[in-house]
Amino acid sequence: MDQTQQKQDALFWTDVIKNVTPLEGKEKLAPPSFPKRLTVISKETTELKKELDLHGLTIQEAYETTKRFLLIHQKRGSLKVHVITGKGLNSHGLIKREIEFWLETPDFRSVISSYKWENGGGSLLIMLKRIKK
Repeated sequence: MDQTQQKQDALFWTDVIKNVTPLEGKEKLAPPSFPKRLTVISKETTELKKELDLHGLTIQEAYETTKRFLLIHQKRGSLKVHVITGKGLNSHGLIKREIEFWLETPDFRSVISSYKWENGGGSLLIMLKRIKK
C-alpha cells in the first residue's frame, strides 16, 4: 500500500472512530496503525493531532496532505494548527518555498484566516476560518 493510500485510510478511520458508537458490552474500535504524521491521540475522546509534519513528502503529497489536514480540522472546529516544513532559519527547502503560494490559492484561502512562520521559519502556525452554520 502506497503512502497516499495509507493517509486516506488513516483519515477514513479517524472519521469512523469519531462517528461510531460500539454495541453495548463491546470494545471501542481500534484504528489500524497510522503513519506518524497522522497519529491519533487517545484521551477521553479520540482527536486528530493538530500538527502536521511534511518531512519526507514529495511536493504533490505535501500539497494534498496539507489541504486535507486543514479541511478536516476546519470541519472539526479547530482554531489553529501547526504545519512543520523544516528547513528553518536561513535555509529554504522546496516545500517551505512552495507552501506560501499554496496558502494564497482559493482552495486554501477558503479554509485559513491567517498564518505566520514560527520556530525560526521551520513551521507555520495556521489560523483556520470557522464554518458558518
